[in-house]
Amino acid sequence: MEPLNFTIDSHLLQELGERLVGRPYIALAELVKNAFDADANHCEIYLSEDEIEVCDDGHGMTFTEFRDFWMRIGTTNKVKQQFSREYERPLTGSKGIGRLAVQFLAKEVEIVTTAKRGRNRVYAEVDWEEAIDAGDLTEAVAYYRVSQKKEEYANGSRNGTRITLKSLNHDWSYDERDQDSPVRSLAREVWMLQPPFAGATRAEDISPETFRIELLANDERIEGLFQDQLSKILDVWDAKITGEIRAGRARNRCAISITFRDGDTYLIDIPIMRGHIDQCDFEIRIFKLWGKQPGGIAVDDARAYFKEFGGVHVYDSGFRLPYYGIEQDWLGIQLDHSHRLSLSQLLPHELNVPLAMHDLPTTERIFGVVNIGTTRERSRAGTAAQRSGQLLQINIGRDRLVDNDAYKELKRVVRWSIDYYATRYQLRQEREVSRLRPIEAPDAKLDRLRQTIAEIKPSIPAPLHDRLLDEVDDYYDGLRKENRYVERQTALLAPLAAAGLAALAFEHESNRQLRRLVRFVNELSRLSPERSTDHETLEALVTDFRGWIEQYQRTRSLFSTLTTSEDREEAKRLRAQATVRIVLRNTRPLLRRLEVHTADIPKNLLLPVATMADWQALLQNIFVNASNAMLDSASKNLRVTGGTLARHRNHLTVSDTGVGVDLAESHELFDPFVRRLDLSRERMSLGLGGMGLGLTIVRMICESRNCGYGFVEPDPNFATAFRLTWRD
Repeated sequence: MEPLNFTIDSHLLQELGERLVGRPYIALAELVKNAFDADANHCEIYLSEDEIEVCDDGHGMTFTEFRDFWMRIGTTNKVKQQFSREYERPLTGSKGIGRLAVQFLAKEVEIVTTAKRGRNRVYAEVDWEEAIDAGDLTEAVAYYRVSQKKEEYANGSRNGTRITLKSLNHDWSYDERDQDSPVRSLAREVWMLQPPFAGATRAEDISPETFRIELLANDERIEGLFQDQLSKILDVWDAKITGEIRAGRARNRCAISITFRDGDTYLIDIPIMRGHIDQCDFEIRIFKLWGKQPGGIAVDDARAYFKEFGGVHVYDSGFRLPYYGIEQDWLGIQLDHSHRLSLSQLLPHELNVPLAMHDLPTTERIFGVVNIGTTRERSRAGTAAQRSGQLLQINIGRDRLVDNDAYKELKRVVRWSIDYYATRYQLRQEREVSRLRPIEAPDAKLDRLRQTIAEIKPSIPAPLHDRLLDEVDDYYDGLRKENRYVERQTALLAPLAAAGLAALAFEHESNRQLRRLVRFVNELSRLSPERSTDHETLEALVTDFRGWIEQYQRTRSLFSTLTTSEDREEAKRLRAQATVRIVLRNTRPLLRRLEVHTADIPKNLLLPVATMADWQALLQNIFVNASNAMLDSASKNLRVTGGTLARHRNHLTVSDTGVGVDLAESHELFDPFVRRLDLSRERMSLGLGGMGLGLTIVRMICESRNCGYGFVEPDPNFATAFRLTWRD
């Protein structure tokens, strides 16, 4: 029996290129991985309308290496070699399909390479259409020449490889409307090959083996697309976890920091297992994927992004290990989240918080980067660690770390930090709820309920989530309608109560005005009809009578805000200075010609949403209290100021030179029927001493309009200061 050799049809090149590579951006990423395997520090990708160039500053190829490896389809040399020759990087390629990626991208290719340990430059070109048409794969050829001509590669290097693709098979132009265009997909793919956070690696930690990728194009928009790839989404984090191990084999410590968006920060230093990890840093960002997102980012866009790219990724010497990310729950987060654990199994008792693990974020709300260096770990490990293999190292599959004690310790430290975040988040929530519960409106409580439902969405069936949300929304709508009705009925309670107190003063004032009117009548009756020349007396009476009319009209203004439906019912933001001056004008009969300084209120300062009747009742009581407090004072000075405080809060402050209040007990003054003001008997007889309800009315209005209130330390030359605050 005679032997017969197999032959391979050259069309297999095309078939393998399409089936093993499949997408153009993946094909280009394969060339970038080849640069990483070649110990390059820089890889530059140039895009133009008709060419693509991938250039690196790696060790390059000799003619023998080009012939034996690049020209051999499916070579297994990387499987045997495992690590790169200079930096000992774990090799990323194993199938020998780099040249198939080239064939998939373009009809023609030029290769220029200069080996670091040689002097000759190898130049080769391949016409893939000609190779495919050759019939037998062994008949496909590449044309080459070898010369001593100098060449410059990436970053000005004299050694490296440049691959130029011509007669492209795909359109690489930029179209803003096409979210799945090859160039946009390339930006995403290449962007994920190296750590996305610019600050993830400190400058002093950049080692000789650090790998950087740069995308250049004749269209500036493409360069910007790579540089800014989804950075807006990554910048809207709600909390940030950072960890750092430095000289871990000597110190055996990891420093962890939790920072929330509002600046609230928690620092802790934890022990690590002795001698397993020398250096590592990580940054994990937690995102709130519900409600309005900063920067105008759509929630659906953010969710779609994290569904594809979320999770915690591991980078070895600046190059991503593909095993770690959204598809692999290597930290056990999803598993623990599904089990609805209450307490962390890692944190000590004193750091655990009941129910905190319910706030454990799912991998679809996380984007994290863990930076390690297996080459560095190997060089710094002791002989015993190298012999036992108890150090961070890549397994033979080249896409993940060996599951040893060092890897287990890396998992423990990273997961410990996430559990610690969950406990700090729970503590913050408890504090916020405690702060808001006494004054929070029902609408706000329901908003928090809807937010909680959004948080647990990934862990419950979609139909149940939608049904629960529909029920809450239905109740929410019904409650809002009921609240609007109740608000209309109760909105006048505080103003009417204030009006009731003012009515006591009004009665006294009316009696006084009535006595004046009787006196006018008596004076007129005493005038003799025959004494028609008594003009001076008559003119004096007319002047007094006009004064009485004006005073009577001013007294009636105490109730002016209750006489029109607009002032009673229309809640809106009013200008503070104008409103204060209107209230002062209306309250003038009760202030006894007291001058009030209001020039220090900014003209553009807006009060919180409320009706004019609310402000009349609130400010009237504050002004009358201040006036009463200054009755027996030698200096009578009343000042109203306003402006912005810290943390975007505004204020309105009323200061007087009265008898002052004890700040330690001032909160009691807002309770009903509490009076601490000691007035003269004469002043009490006027009916303006109060019944201890004025500040209770102030409290009612402030709480209904979400305002802060209270007495504060007065400025110099003043005895008392009342401050009203609200969020801008």
